Amino acid sequence: MHRNTLSRTITELKLDARALRDGFSAAEVESGAKALIEATPEFWEYPMCDRDPLPRWSHGRVTLLGDAAHPMLQYLAQGACMATEDAVVLAEKVAAQLDDLPAAFKAYEQNRYLRTGRTQIMARVYGEFYHARGVTAELRDMALAAPPPSLSRRSAGSAASSAPLARRSTVRGAAPSTSARRASARISVSPSTCTQA
Repeated sequence: MHRNTLSRTITELKLDARALRDGFSAAEVESGAKALIEATPEFWEYPMCDRDPLPRWSHGRVTLLGDAAHPMLQYLAQGACMATEDAVVLAEKVAAQLDDLPAAFKAYEQNRYLRTGRTQIMARVYGEFYHARGVTAELRDMALAAPPPSLSRRSAGSAASSAPLARRSTVRGAAPSTSARRASARISVSPSTCTQA
């Protein structure tokens, strides 16, 4: 998944339209989507490339931000967010040290490199998680299908776990918030584990 395809020629990025259409015609795909696929004259592959996290993006009076500094895969949809955060931090550091840009750029790097590095790595992890095959895919599917631990305890009859929630709902006269329900169903993934947290 993390291959460098930049050395490939542009003609190698064009996909076989017939093979693609044949694959979708055999699959269970909604008829509108099939019609759209049939009406598309050409298909192109757009490779995904990232780079291992780096601790330095600056040299003297030159620095980088966003994908130039820390390209990442799209699985967390954080590329633009990281670039925006970079811009804010860079502006703050430059404003604080207008007379010493190399020092401002170093401060910017120090503030950002661990956060962006973690995001780069987690985007890779989620890419592996989403595109898993074989046993890994089965384990992923089981983890996603299983009820969150908090719901499992309640369904097993644990009055202790459901009582505070029920009491809170009664006192306030409302069901648990959407954010509380989402928080209880979060999935935590690492390269070697797939667990619900």
